[in-house]
Amino acid sequence: MEGWKTDKLMNVVSSITTGKLDANAMVPNGQYRFYTCAKEHYYIDEYAFAYCTNLKSVVLPESLMSINNYAFHFCTSLQEITLPDSIEHLGSDIFLNCHSLESATLPNNLTEIPANMFYDCSSLANVTLPDELTYIGTSAFCGCTGLKSITLPEKVTTIGNNAFENCTSLESITIPDGVTSI
Repeated sequence: MEGWKTDKLMNVVSSITTGKLDANAMVPNGQYRFYTCAKEHYYIDEYAFAYCTNLKSVVLPESLMSINNYAFHFCTSLQEITLPDSIEHLGSDIFLNCHSLESATLPNNLTEIPANMFYDCSSLANVTLPDELTYIGTSAFCGCTGLKSITLPEKVTTIGNNAFENCTSLESITIPDGVTSI
């Protein structure tokens, strides 16, 4: 990309660019093991890291504004994610089929978990939900068979269809009194 900095990480990584990451920036079955984002404001576009099956760790800066649909879809080696508080928009299906994802920390200002955000993240056991959360989208945690317990914040009013479907290990869920729609 003209005018953008391109760096190589280790011998197995082709190249990365700083700034906006376009759809399909990473190739299927890419060899990307670690990625650190730029310091300027930017967003991660649809499918940017999709099918990067060797991606284990991602460090996202406080300047990240948006993560769009399917951004980390099928990153089957990704183990944990912390989303910075700077995020203003999350698309759907971001971590769909990230089977090794064990832990997720969501931004403090997040009010909605989009549809299918953690769909079939079968190893997901720990999720830190923000106090400002009001809405959990359709199938947001569907198939999270590693999830044993979850406490929904007091401000949650809506839980989408099938939000916790096939969470076969779920033993405890605390639903606040203010929930008006399940």
